[in-house]
Amino acid sequence: PEAIDALGDSEKHFAGEWKDEKRPLGHYIFPPPAHRQDKKSSEEMLRSTDVAQTALGGISLAMAAVLKRFNIRPDAACGHSFGELPALWCANRMDRDALFTLSCARGRYMAESAGASGEKGSMLAVMAPLVEIEAFIKEENLDLVLANRNSHVQGVLSGKSDEIKKALKL
Repeated sequence: PEAIDALGDSEKHFAGEWKDEKRPLGHYIFPPPAHRQDKKSSEEMLRSTDVAQTALGGISLAMAAVLKRFNIRPDAACGHSFGELPALWCANRMDRDALFTLSCARGRYMAESAGASGEKGSMLAVMAPLVEIEAFIKEENLDLVLANRNSHVQGVLSGKSDEIKKALKL
């Protein structure tokens, strides 16, 4: 029941549209059977960042809520990238509404960043010291940013897909 409640709360914050058709979040997480909608279409819709971010928030909270029901509670919580939001909820540093509001907003802004061109951009994980990654961007005059600093020897480049391909080749 706690998982169903969590997914219900995420649904309340979600305003899902796909090709001008309103759909509930559950439609993306638990798509109709294959005879009604092919698997590729289902996966494409779920990968859309405005859907995926909210779904990740709902599923993360649902799983944590089930664990709490069985009195399994973390002593500490941490997360990486999107995982920071559910970790903050697990650590009682934000409430459900904040988690879902931020999940939906994050997904919407990511989806909108493609703009009219439809260019969603790409990312590239790079195993190298961060100072070398930053120097590489500058020396090669790449229109990229060091979006994540995963460790002192790994970072993630982010930018237009063509620039990421250029960086990968270099």
